[in-house]
Amino acid sequence: SGGSAGGGGVRSVQLVEGNEVRWCGLVLHVRTMEVRADYRRYNNQHLRDAATVTFAGKPGDVFRRKAVGFIKAKLQPILADASINSRFRVRYNLYQAALFGGMKTLAYAGALATLLPLNQSHLLGTIRAAIKAVYPYLMGLGASGVAIAIGRKEVSWLVTHAFLRVLRSRGTLYAAATAALVDSLAL
Repeated sequence: SGGSAGGGGVRSVQLVEGNEVRWCGLVLHVRTMEVRADYRRYNNQHLRDAATVTFAGKPGDVFRRKAVGFIKAKLQPILADASINSRFRVRYNLYQAALFGGMKTLAYAGALATLLPLNQSHLLGTIRAAIKAVYPYLMGLGASGVAIAIGRKEVSWLVTHAFLRVLRSRGTLYAAATAALVDSLAL
């Protein structure tokens, strides 16, 4: 159903379905006030088209920084806040941000591979750096007043599984990175 609020014919809030509304890139549940990201704008869009790839300087270093940034950009403080969202919703939001970050990371890697050979060990190092960066990022949010209620191991597990899901969706192209991540979960 498509209701809206606001005057002058401007659609500022759109009813998604049932008890949820879209607002400023977020989906808010009107009864619980829990929040999740709205990824609808990425439907039918190739993420490679949205990636600005740097070939100058040290493209591998830029790739690593961007991979970390892809997750952080989608894990807004309101999405990780345990005072707003349930335990389930916080974990869902983290997983979704990591899944999107993983997809964007592989899109970037694919675009980078058009001019530079894909180095599986560098890709794996980049993925591991992204996984490792999420928990300190969340703790930084906690230091700024966001209620964070999730441990390091759970964050690592969720982000690793999100990356594995994306890697596996690409078949055997990233087999070495996939195998190494699976092995790291077994530890």
